[in-house]
Amino acid sequence: MKVLDLFCGCGGLSLGFEQAGFQIVGGIDNNPDAVATFQHNFPNSIAIDADLENLTIKEVEDKITDIKGVEVLIGGPPCQGFSSANRWTHETDDRRNRLFLAFVEFVDQIQPKVVVIENVKGIITEDNGYAKNRIYELFESRGYEVNHKILDAKNYNVPQNRERNFFVMMKDVKFDFSSIEKHKRAPTVGEALRELYTLEKTPLENLTVAEIKQLLRKEGLRVSGKKSELIARLKNAGVNNKVDTHILKSKPRTKYQKYLRAENNKITNHPTPYYPHKSTQLKISHVPQGENWKAVPKRLWPTIRNNRHSSAYRRLHEDQQSCTIDTGNTHSNYYHPIFNRIPSPREAARLQSFPDNFYLTGKRTPQYIQVGNAVPPLMAKSLAQAITEVFQ
Repeated sequence: MKVLDLFCGCGGLSLGFEQAGFQIVGGIDNNPDAVATFQHNFPNSIAIDADLENLTIKEVEDKITDIKGVEVLIGGPPCQGFSSANRWTHETDDRRNRLFLAFVEFVDQIQPKVVVIENVKGIITEDNGYAKNRIYELFESRGYEVNHKILDAKNYNVPQNRERNFFVMMKDVKFDFSSIEKHKRAPTVGEALRELYTLEKTPLENLTVAEIKQLLRKEGLRVSGKKSELIARLKNAGVNNKVDTHILKSKPRTKYQKYLRAENNKITNHPTPYYPHKSTQLKISHVPQGENWKAVPKRLWPTIRNNRHSSAYRRLHEDQQSCTIDTGNTHSNYYHPIFNRIPSPREAARLQSFPDNFYLTGKRTPQYIQVGNAVPPLMAKSLAQAITEVFQ
């Protein structure tokens, strides 16, 4: 079945559907970094960087020629704008609503058999469930059977506690969420990250002589001498290893690690780690795995605050699932299990169940945003497999 992904982001939802056997024909989002990542990882699809509110179905047809053959429409349109305070006459005053209604317009034009919408779980209870009820109204009036459920990623082979709400709309049949297969045991943070620990050690020493000489040439430095001399020359010049690609030499030990590994064992999007200010490193050094800011000695805080959020300075626990991976960790919400830094983009992607061959384009911050906004692929795969069974 052919799938079109609206508000596709970097493609987590699409990847899960592809893993379940669906054909991704295209993705649309108004984010150039995310669209570039989507296009890179779905080379046989068409990625469009555009504002859906101003995009016509004809313009999409000009780029995605088999748009009329799409049977499944998926995406994460904003739903939070629907409110009893702006109902009916003022509904379109909120841009978020206009974007959601643009999504619905694509449903009208394409007439897919299945529509899947992902959003935050608060959409179900906020404003006495007004947004949820409005979504039911919009799709039931178009002949769809609507159902929804809050799913937790850890139940679907993802090493992360992440609750998200999913709406599934189908023609003539109501989707049964209980048909989604749950996994008895979720992978742990350690399974996702531990095999990358060795990449942290003396990164310059891990480079080949050819790679070291390449760095020397970039800096205009001499390239003759023994490897130890070349490394010393780089260090004396204040040069660190800026290469973000590594090769894992160890064998995967668990099913989850086997799933993550690229065919060539290459690790990308894992640059020389960014360590925060020394004062921050000192604070987090006092935090054991699974604990938070409360473990930091009071003398290290400039002011005493007892109202800090429980997620502040939280260190991930190797033997547990991670907290929800957010869009950049700019507020120090979670730290690496053993190093005094936040996870790298690749480490965050692994916690989201993105395999290592899924490459993130753009700079470091956009990479974090792409990963944090995404639906975990293995979570999406479990949902997609259950949808497939309806049509068998």
